[in-house]
Amino acid sequence: MYFKKLSFVLLILTTSCMPNRTTPQPMPAVHFLVDNPHAKFLWSNYHPTTMLVSAPDRTIASGNSFNINAFDPKTGQAAWEAKREESISEMVVQDSVVYATKHRGLTAWDAKTGDLIWDIGNLDTGNAQNLFVGQQYIFVQHQTGKHVAIVDLSGKVIMALDTSSNWHTLSMDDNVAYYTDGNGLNALDIHTNQNKWMAPIENLRSITSVVSEDLIYLDSERLIDFDSVIAVDKHSGDITWKREKYEKIISNLCLLDENIYFLNAAGFLIALDKTNGQEVARLEFTNIPFVLYRSTEPQVSRYLITADTKNRILVIAFGDSFQLMAIQPLSP
Repeated sequence: MYFKKLSFVLLILTTSCMPNRTTPQPMPAVHFLVDNPHAKFLWSNYHPTTMLVSAPDRTIASGNSFNINAFDPKTGQAAWEAKREESISEMVVQDSVVYATKHRGLTAWDAKTGDLIWDIGNLDTGNAQNLFVGQQYIFVQHQTGKHVAIVDLSGKVIMALDTSSNWHTLSMDDNVAYYTDGNGLNALDIHTNQNKWMAPIENLRSITSVVSEDLIYLDSERLIDFDSVIAVDKHSGDITWKREKYEKIISNLCLLDENIYFLNAAGFLIALDKTNGQEVARLEFTNIPFVLYRSTEPQVSRYLITADTKNRILVIAFGDSFQLMAIQPLSP
């Protein structure tokens, strides 16, 4: 496959920071799921988490950037641990393989066992950060957004490219890069370097987005205390639906079955129907509102959600209580 020089930049999507150790705060009480007809509680563990992904039968978390821990999503029991001498910047799972960027390289583990598959020590991209996995290729971006390496799934480096723009890339596959700029959401053909479409949406927050086979779901920060959730057709750029003036979203968007899930600042897990944006469930937790959502301190853990689609389980990382919680949505 021939790649023309890319003229876009992949900016950092995942902030992987340690909890603040210079100004420790009192540990808040742990959160519990309030009884409801929409989901059941499975387990809860203490695990400071800054990166959280899922593979079949595995929930994979990293809390201090040097260790990766895998848990059984049904029980919370530890499955394996991988320790690194270099810090991890971002993790992505595809086809039961965990890909993780490190200082100048890229590593692949078996998601089921934690066994090392391959390790690239130097990608010539400097401090590797952003990570996108397609069906044939892996794209690794330097943290400043000036260099990108293309690697095949066997760990062979195909080429390294220089880039030079200020676009925020939120997803990339073997053919198209989806990015945000000051005008909205764009789709770029990476072989021809031509834009396929542009959706004029303001104030998009690409870090919260989730991409399905046909749609891209994004959070638009409209007001201080309200956001909008938007679904865009990834083939045409048409806006499929928009949920206006929704409560402040403090986590990533997460897709499971027919619903989009996210945490809001008031302390609820919201489920929206992925086809029309209608709210179908609102799950409440104890010890709310969540205390970190307005923090300006960059060194805090985050609120994250990941989905084990095989077992229909959501795992939530609470940045304030350093807690992982697994719940299983129930059919209506």
